[in-house]
Amino acid sequence: SPFECKPFDINRLGLNLGEASATVVLCNEKVKCKHNLSWSIKDGAIRNDSSHITNPSKNGTGLTMALSAVIEQENLNDIASINVHGTATMFNDQMEAVAVENVGINNIPLNSLKGYFGHTMGASGIFETIISIHALNDKTILATKGFEEIGVSGKVTLLTRHQTSEKNSFIKTSSGFGGVNTAILITKNYFPQTSKNINFKTTHSISISPNELVIDNHIQQIQLEEKDIISYIYKTFINDYPKFHKMDYLSQLGFVGSEILLQKENASRFIERENRAIIFFNNSSSIDTDKKYYQTICDKESFYPSPSLFVYTLPNIVTGEIALRNKYHGESSFYILSERNEHLMKQILEVSFLDKKTTSILCGWIDYANAENFNASLQILELEK
Repeated sequence: SPFECKPFDINRLGLNLGEASATVVLCNEKVKCKHNLSWSIKDGAIRNDSSHITNPSKNGTGLTMALSAVIEQENLNDIASINVHGTATMFNDQMEAVAVENVGINNIPLNSLKGYFGHTMGASGIFETIISIHALNDKTILATKGFEEIGVSGKVTLLTRHQTSEKNSFIKTSSGFGGVNTAILITKNYFPQTSKNINFKTTHSISISPNELVIDNHIQQIQLEEKDIISYIYKTFINDYPKFHKMDYLSQLGFVGSEILLQKENASRFIERENRAIIFFNNSSSIDTDKKYYQTICDKESFYPSPSLFVYTLPNIVTGEIALRNKYHGESSFYILSERNEHLMKQILEVSFLDKKTTSILCGWIDYANAENFNASLQILELEK
């Protein structure tokens, strides 16, 4: 927007960019805090729209599912507010309002904080959670700065002035590229019980490197007529999804790996399902595309940022591509680790299985630095009851 952004307002023109860094320290047991800030994540959910890798679903599909999961067993009268993503863009605000109305929580005060400091990009979720916690500690629900007149079709309760509240819970939502939507319920002085043991098994696996393809622990004989193994796998085993050629190499690698796994699974394909998650890990993020994108902005005399490259500077786009292809609405997450840590990865997957809907995860390590240095080690995990 050329002016200060106006979340949910009829005259909103787009977002403002902001900068921030933020940290939340989590622990899994009750601890004493001198500031009496004993807040907990009582529940949370991640769901995918499975409709587009950049545009949100106009029906708020993923966010509706995430919110539904979070409020399923809650007394709505205990929730003080909903702090939404609220970017002040046409599509985002409309989608969020529809999702909030879909799940029947549109009478709870809703606010966006981006009118104060803009969209702080990757920091926005944590940053806005911290601010919302401190606000409720002061018994305050913050108004949506810039909002004057409703400009969305979903019926929601937006505040033009700060409001007092004695309640100790709020919902935080966030949405982004790759079709991902999240919702968490934050509650004061709530201490969850110890999590139950999670057991799961690997049903199929695949490993792809520049010169080798291994499916279910069997090395495949390949004749590389193509210049790279990723194109070879696509043309040999798939060859029916033209959008493949528009993807960056990280997404292509994840796409072909997932396709082989799902073919081996021999189950019904392309049927909407909420019970399968997609969770990937690596330690170089989207570095190959990042370098290519940098080349479009580094020359002051020839400055033309490439939108097609920019989209793929977000590594979670690969999870969005797979969710879109297969109509998966479950969790889709991409973790960037300092190194490959099998123990930590297993812990994250166990936590993901705590989602009441998740019974299966397509997951693994997927890293693409360049044409000579990449690896995908992917599996399908199934929950053992």
